[in-house]
Amino acid sequence: MSNQGEYPEDNRVGKHEPHDFSLTRRDLIKVSAATAATAVVYPHSTLAASVPAATPAPEIMPLTLKVCSGQVILATVLQ
Repeated sequence: MSNQGEYPEDNRVGKHEPHDFSLTRRDLIKVSAATAATAVVYPHSTLAASVPAATPAPEIMPLTLKVCSGQVILATVLQ
C-alpha cells in the first residue's frame, strides 16, 4: 500500500541524499509558477534592454612561427 500523497515529506525529490535540501513536488510547482509569473512581468526583451552591452573580447589570430637563426619563436597577434 502506498502512502504517496498522505505524507509529503516521504514524497521528496532527492530524498536519498544525506542533507535536507530536498523539495516536495508541491514546492517545485510553486517555484515553477513563480518563475512563469516573473517571465510574464519581466519579458526577456525588457531584461535584455536593461543590461548594458559587454565590451567584446579581442580576437586572437592563429599562432605564427618565426624562425630566426635556428630558434623557433611563437608569436600571437591580437587584433
